[in-house]
Amino acid sequence: MDPSEATRLAKQHEYISRGLGFDLHPTIEQDLAKSTSDVKIANVSEGFEKSFTKLTHSVLVDASFKEITSQDSGVLEKYRGQFDVVAVRLLHTSLPTEEWEKTVDGLIALLRPGGWLQWTDWDPLTPRIAAINPAASDKALRDVLTRYVDLLKAQKVGLTYRIPTSMRNRGLEEVDSDMYPLNPEVEFTKNITTGVINYLQQSGDLSEADAEDVRAKVGEEIEVGKPLLWYDLWCHIGRKPL
Repeated sequence: MDPSEATRLAKQHEYISRGLGFDLHPTIEQDLAKSTSDVKIANVSEGFEKSFTKLTHSVLVDASFKEITSQDSGVLEKYRGQFDVVAVRLLHTSLPTEEWEKTVDGLIALLRPGGWLQWTDWDPLTPRIAAINPAASDKALRDVLTRYVDLLKAQKVGLTYRIPTSMRNRGLEEVDSDMYPLNPEVEFTKNITTGVINYLQQSGDLSEADAEDVRAKVGEEIEVGKPLLWYDLWCHIGRKPL
C-alpha cells in the first residue's frame, strides 16, 4: 500500500474509534470477558493495526478479504472455525459485488461456534455537507461526492443494509446494527475527499489529469470555505450459533 494511503486510512480509523467510543463492541467485550482461555481475534480491516480489545489474553491475527477468498492463500483452511471474533472495518466499498457472497461466507467460516462477527463501516451513499462559510462555494466538492455515489450505485457497492441482511441470511444470531454520531471536522473532509477522488481515478471514472484538476478545485474549496463532511457510521454485530 502506498505510504500516503496508509497514513490516510490510519487517520480514518482514528475518526472511527473516536466516533464509536470503542474498538470492540461492548456486547462482545462483555461476552469475551467470561472466557478464561486466550481470545482469538481476526482483524480483517484495511489499514487498522491496533489491538481490538483491552483483554490481556487476546491474540490478534491480521488477514485481508482477498486472502480469505483466495484458494491459494490457505488462510481459510488454516484458520477455519478458530476465531472468537472476526472484526471488519472499511470493507464494503473495497469489495466487488461478485466477491460479496464468497467473502461473507469466508468471514463466518473463520468463527468458532458462538463467535462474533463485527463489521464497522461508513454508509458511503449518505454524504452530508455543512458549510462554515455559507458564502464560499462547495460546488466541486458536491459534484465529486455525487459522482462517487452514482458510481457506487452503478457498481452495486456500499449498500449498508446488505451487511446485517447477509448476517441474518446465514443464520447469525443476536444481529444488531447501530449508527454512531461523528463530529465533523475539516480534516475529516480532506481525508474522505482524498479517498473519493482516488477511488474514482482507480475505477477509471476520472482520468489522471481530471483527478488532478478535481483535487485542486476541491482542495481550494476546503481551504477557503472549511466545509464539514460526514457520513453515517454503522457497527453491525452477529453471533454464530453454538
